[in-house]
Amino acid sequence: MNKVRSGVWLLARHLGAASWRVKLRVGIGVLLGGVVLAQLVYPSDRLLPFTRIDGVALGGITKQEAAARLDKLYGSYQVAIYMGSEKTPVTITKLSDADISVNNTNRLKNLSYPWYLRLVPFSVVWITLQPKLPDPTATFGDTFAQFVEKKLMSSCRQEPVNASLKFDSSQLIVVPAKVGGQCEQAAVTKSISSIKPLLTRPADIRVARQELPAVVGDDKAQQLKSILNERLGDGVLLVVAGDTVSITNKDIMSWLSFAVVDGQLLARVDAETAGKWLSSNAAVKLAVAPGVSYITTRDFDIVSQTTGSNGQAMNIAATVSSIQQVVDGASDQAVAASVVVPPTEQYTRTYSSSDTALGALLAR
Repeated sequence: MNKVRSGVWLLARHLGAASWRVKLRVGIGVLLGGVVLAQLVYPSDRLLPFTRIDGVALGGITKQEAAARLDKLYGSYQVAIYMGSEKTPVTITKLSDADISVNNTNRLKNLSYPWYLRLVPFSVVWITLQPKLPDPTATFGDTFAQFVEKKLMSSCRQEPVNASLKFDSSQLIVVPAKVGGQCEQAAVTKSISSIKPLLTRPADIRVARQELPAVVGDDKAQQLKSILNERLGDGVLLVVAGDTVSITNKDIMSWLSFAVVDGQLLARVDAETAGKWLSSNAAVKLAVAPGVSYITTRDFDIVSQTTGSNGQAMNIAATVSSIQQVVDGASDQAVAASVVVPPTEQYTRTYSSSDTALGALLAR
């Protein structure tokens, strides 16, 4: 009796397990059939759900919508344009501002979901449609040439700028030279036309041009800076009427301007700036007030005269010239120059009652 019961129990268990396996197989078959059916009826004009083109997620939308979205993104795509070896771009522009466009309709029209792949369950998930796409092609509009003329040609044709020095309130610093260049508009247009825009990478275009080097490079400016720092590091001594006035390094450096003469960068003492300092700080040591000449006239004729003594003042122009010699290394110290100041004149005028006197008065 027990053996019968055990046999019945084992048979029931076997049938139950077999039923579970059948149900599982049927369920899997229904699922796969449903997936394949969904793939078969998926619209042919729509991109697959997980499609990415040029880094943009475009799954599930129509090809027309995808092309329009990509066209708009490429219109905002920025391009940095450099001239020659310049490290800073002349301009960073959107393609649309340069009248450059990218038409993605033709790129997407051949995308398809073949019927044989639709029969493969879950191919809609793993199939990748983007590797076979051709690269975007730029199209240039009617105003592209105007963009090149207005935005680029002025930078294409530039005179070189020599290196120089300037004083920044505490020290001399080198103002770097800038390379100039020249090129033709046709060559610039050709360079820009070679652009290959792609949303997944930045676009840099370097326009070839004949570069014109500066006459004075950074090395020459640095050399002059070192010379001036050594020569004027302790300031300048100015001898004024036997006394010594010290012009500080900061003051003398602030008076300097720089110019290129015969291919050489030279330092020049600015007469106006230096003159103001000399007038306020040193001119008084040379100043001698002039005397007064007293003159008496009769009917505008001099009848007596007492001549006053000459005075003295600083000759600003000549003193600046002496300071320039120190800057140039031709002298170790500057010497203030003087100029004679004639006496002032004080008149005492008298008149007679004659017709001659009246005529002279009216004439004056």
